[in-house]
Amino acid sequence: MTFSDISRKMLLYHFFRYCLYFFCNFLAAVIFFCFASLFTNPEFMNGDLVDSMISSNIIFPSVVAAVFLVLYLPFSYAAFLNARKQEYGILLSLGMSRREVVRNILIEGVVISAAALSAALLIGTVLASGFYGITAKIIGIHRLKWRFRAEPYMVTAVLYGAVSMGTLALQACRMYTGKIVRLLKAPYETGTKRSCPRILGLPDRGVFSHGNHVIEKAALSRHKTDWTVRYVTASFILAAMIFFGGLCVCIRQSFYYDVEVYAPFDALYVEIHGMNQAEKEEVREIAEETGNAVTGYKEMVFARDAAFNYLPVSEINKKFGCDYRIEPGEFLNLFPYDMGDGYKYELIPVDSCIMSSGNRLRSAGYDVRILWNQNPAFADRTLIVGDEDFAYAVQSSDYWSGTIHMFSLEDWRASAGFVNGLQRLLQERSNVSEKEHERFYKASSKLDDFQRGKLSGDFLLFVMSFVILLLYLAQWILIHFRILAEREEMRRMVRSLRLVGTAKEEILQILRFKNRLRFLPQILTGWIGAGVLIYFSVRCMYGMGMLGECVSGGMALVLFLGTMIFIPGYSRREYLFYL
Repeated sequence: MTFSDISRKMLLYHFFRYCLYFFCNFLAAVIFFCFASLFTNPEFMNGDLVDSMISSNIIFPSVVAAVFLVLYLPFSYAAFLNARKQEYGILLSLGMSRREVVRNILIEGVVISAAALSAALLIGTVLASGFYGITAKIIGIHRLKWRFRAEPYMVTAVLYGAVSMGTLALQACRMYTGKIVRLLKAPYETGTKRSCPRILGLPDRGVFSHGNHVIEKAALSRHKTDWTVRYVTASFILAAMIFFGGLCVCIRQSFYYDVEVYAPFDALYVEIHGMNQAEKEEVREIAEETGNAVTGYKEMVFARDAAFNYLPVSEINKKFGCDYRIEPGEFLNLFPYDMGDGYKYELIPVDSCIMSSGNRLRSAGYDVRILWNQNPAFADRTLIVGDEDFAYAVQSSDYWSGTIHMFSLEDWRASAGFVNGLQRLLQERSNVSEKEHERFYKASSKLDDFQRGKLSGDFLLFVMSFVILLLYLAQWILIHFRILAEREEMRRMVRSLRLVGTAKEEILQILRFKNRLRFLPQILTGWIGAGVLIYFSVRCMYGMGMLGECVSGGMALVLFLGTMIFIPGYSRREYLFYL
């Protein structure tokens, strides 16, 4: 029998381990491919087709999926190879050369990695089309369609290939330089050094010398160093899951608050450049025809150039109840932000500006207040100026002047027909293409802002659910791999207990107790860590700290109860391996 024959027998004997390692590689690659199919799609990232408020939500989950792939592939291969070090130690002691060992490792790794990547790209194509279908039909981003493109395949193959080859090369070098004695003892190293941190239920063996569950606790006392690292890692993974879940729910809820705050009027359009010329009575008729009613109306003349909107102080004070005092030759910077929405804004007021007449206006300070909705016809910055300076801007040909029309409706949530009718009327009167109208002259509405925020929030929850699922599987496999590595030790313990007359149900009780302490403590510590992060990260977002805490607590409870229900079946299957 040659060493090649022995290697093939090892492959057949440990086929389950190979399948598990294959699944880890496949999972990381297929999830990243699904995200890559979106962020490499020029249509999805095109602000004219998909609102940037929605498309930007793919960036963070994609980064998380990429980081997961970069970190998880080396870990999963290290765990897979660690379980086989003893076998290679035996082969080396029988005369197999280190070069042959490295060659076998590289061949196995390349074959599994290539098979996992091929399966991931194949299955990922199907999942990505479903990904697009859910995004379009359920979430409501109708302009997005799946098309075959080479970019996501190339990005996934390059990232996956670089990480896989780097991991194989590193582990092969370690195996080449490793001592045979250490390889033979790898599965039995217990890590019982006194310097090991006693974290998450890993006390000294002496604690287990009396009291209940003596046998169960004795099984838990082994491999403390390795289990400590895994518990801490699993706690961080679970904390990230719970944090992302709570944060996404809070962000989604904040979108609804933003609608009320940033859209004080139910509809607004700007008459400028001879476009959008419609009488307010025509607008009222559209509202009545669509089963709604106009309950309030305001209009205001404004001027603008390439950088600033200019508004008269007297009109602002009269129509919005403000009390600004601005002298001739002065202006007030107006920032349309809500400082309680959770975002950080750099309020950098303009110190001075020069009118086309040559007059220099000086700043009288700034104010942060939202008076009307945003609109594509507005410039980026807004200045409130004195009436004399404003009159000059309106009369000068160097400035564009227009009228802001603002409407309040009886029921903005049922204003879809009104908004569509208003958009059609304005486009017909302006006689421009639909694309040009939407880019420069489109009417703003609270309903559009609400629907855009809802789409963005739903899409964020959808893509982050994949990340959370990915992290949960990583946490589960992290613990499961270590339990598999201890299978031989547990098999000897179970057989010894059966020899002394221990019943099957008693052994199952021992395994259930052990597995509870393997899977449950990190859920609690992860929830505590996530709760602190969520509170301090979202408490300034409209005061949503309590909402974040409730969501994190609910996720932790679901994970805890789900794991409790899962453990008896897991322990029973584990027992069958020991027979």
